Amino acid sequence: MPLTQSRTKFGRWVMLALKGLVLALLSFAFWISFSLPAQAAESRVMSRQLGDFIVHQTQQQREGCLDTQLDECWETISQEIEGGRFTPPEIPPRPLVTGLNLLVDTASKKLLLYHQDEKGIVSPIEGWVVVTVQPHQLHADAVEGYIKSVDKNPWWCPTKSARLKYPELPPGCFEPGHELNAMGVAKILIDWKVGAELRPSWVTRHIHGTGGYDAENFLADETLGCVRLLNDELLNLLSLSGPAIKGARVLLYR
Repeated sequence: MPLTQSRTKFGRWVMLALKGLVLALLSFAFWISFSLPAQAAESRVMSRQLGDFIVHQTQQQREGCLDTQLDECWETISQEIEGGRFTPPEIPPRPLVTGLNLLVDTASKKLLLYHQDEKGIVSPIEGWVVVTVQPHQLHADAVEGYIKSVDKNPWWCPTKSARLKYPELPPGCFEPGHELNAMGVAKILIDWKVGAELRPSWVTRHIHGTGGYDAENFLADETLGCVRLLNDELLNLLSLSGPAIKGARVLLYR
């Protein structure tokens, strides 16, 4: 008799355990059925909000981005907000020469830094969003030049065209570090190839940093003839280039 009762109690405990397990499984299935659709809906809302943000920013920041994929738009927007650093494409958009090459696309407002060795092996180094002249201001589809020197902490003496555009500028030149010094932390002097000659300050005067501009509206402007980067990005360009920056080729194209 005691053995029978023991077996009965054991059977009841087994049944209770099985019922508890079934109840737990049902509860888990019930939670899954409600949780996953909710998370999916939240994900769709976030995705839609991100898409709306991208479209909104794109309309304000860059014409034509609405025709591209959202991730490309997001990449462009992040470049513009941060002043523009990105990885250039593996295949350069224009032919290179041996050594350092700075390709400046005046249409997309990008500067691409590449190196090509003696065997023709190409190494993408870095890319930046920049401010340039309007593409139609170029006298040819592409203009080639070579970097003559780098002037760090330069003075700035505004040209007549600069004073016409910014009549509020006080007279005289601006010393290094002055808040109105448009050259920023450095300027790269270029000799441009015109026929068989090299002419300084032709088409584009310099590649230089940024000073005296509203950084938030960095790309909402165009230059009077230079290629302009944010100061930190110009220092990054000089650091990556090293001594090889002197004599490096610059190709300005549209």
